[in-house]
Amino acid sequence: MQGEKLRGTKLRSSRIFSIIKQDFETYIAEVKTKLEDSFELVCIETSRGTVESKYYKAEKADKGIIVIGGIGEGFQTPADSLYPRLSEYFKETGVSSLNVKFREAGNLAESVIDVLVGIEFLKSENIKTLGLIGYSFGGAVVVQAAFNETDVKTIV
Repeated sequence: MQGEKLRGTKLRSSRIFSIIKQDFETYIAEVKTKLEDSFELVCIETSRGTVESKYYKAEKADKGIIVIGGIGEGFQTPADSLYPRLSEYFKETGVSSLNVKFREAGNLAESVIDVLVGIEFLKSENIKTLGLIGYSFGGAVVVQAAFNETDVKTIV
């Protein structure tokens, strides 16, 4: 799908990426645990490339939040590591969170797809209710992703 056609177009996950995990269409290529930060590095192979995320899993959570950075490379976070601190807080209160790293930072259409892949991953983890947090370029991404996903209940 081309970036200029994204606005106002509902994306269908089966057309965006291919998953191989039971009935889901996401193949999780690798999961590593980094104990000092209490997250798992989740690498999801898609037909468009690998989407990397830091997953802060709360036990028995049915609510989840995806945090999205700006245009910079890597795992972007505003205000002195706000996202890792928020993710730890959410985890302690029973809410799972996922910090998604863009494959092509600055490309709106591809970045929205990255977030939609993250949403599908959280759904595979039995997350039913979702919120999205984005800053800078990530703000535009979460608005577009929320438009394309009915399980998103709030955006910040």
